[in-house]
Amino acid sequence: MSDNVELIGSHVRITEGLNKPTQRTRNRIRENGSRGFIITDFIQSHPSLQNRSAVLLRSVGMSGDGSAWFGWLPINEIEIIPWEEK
Repeated sequence: MSDNVELIGSHVRITEGLNKPTQRTRNRIRENGSRGFIITDFIQSHPSLQNRSAVLLRSVGMSGDGSAWFGWLPINEIEIIPWEEK
């Protein structure tokens, strides 16, 4: 987990990981990830995610009211990739 600390503040693309992600994780990626995410924090054990390691993300894209999505996703359900414009 200590290696991940250097990623805080990075603009990244989040994709589904090799482990089958939950519907919640798939929905968050689909609904909020079109312009990527900014990594905000990491935690070793998140109580709401069955004490799994998690990453706190902020969406780069804004919703209709101008707000960004913030939320935790379990690290074992996702892949973190550096952002590259397509």
